[in-house]
Amino acid sequence: MRSGFSGSAVGWDELLKKRLVVILGEPGSGKSWEFRHRAATLHKAGKPAFLIELERLVSGDFATGFSHEDGSRFQKWLRSKETAFFFLDSVDESKIQRAADFYAALDKVLAAIGSARDRLQIFISSRISEWQPVTDRQAVLSRFGAGAADAPEEDDLLVVEIEPLDRERVRTFAQNRGIANPEPF
Repeated sequence: MRSGFSGSAVGWDELLKKRLVVILGEPGSGKSWEFRHRAATLHKAGKPAFLIELERLVSGDFATGFSHEDGSRFQKWLRSKETAFFFLDSVDESKIQRAADFYAALDKVLAAIGSARDRLQIFISSRISEWQPVTDRQAVLSRFGAGAADAPEEDDLLVVEIEPLDRERVRTFAQNRGIANPEPF
């Protein structure tokens, strides 16, 4: 992934140290897959990690996006003192009917976590075309930034772009997914 469109590569090890990260990418670039995989990996490592589909929050309540097991894990996390990882997928899907639906979905997340706001790290995915650098950034910072009650700090939110898959990356991905002959893939 590239940080701030400057071309410098950033990996998950570095991203997981950040509090607020937006990951932009073209359709089909693997944003949702990365979020599902990263949330599952962190969960297997014993860390509270939750994948939330923002589109589901548009028409339902916060619990709509959880299985029974995830809902129980979420309640357990709320009672703990641990930091949790939230993967909010995807801005573009939540904006299908109205752009304001994205902000309403963020409000549902904020209401559900309540006073635990200071114990979370949030990762948000979006198509490049749907992320509004000024208004969406402000919406995220005003709800989840370190100075959410005051003026948000610009450095609180890191925006990165997922690198497109070139031929070699597609081959490697296909091999890792068990495809015996990745060349035609």
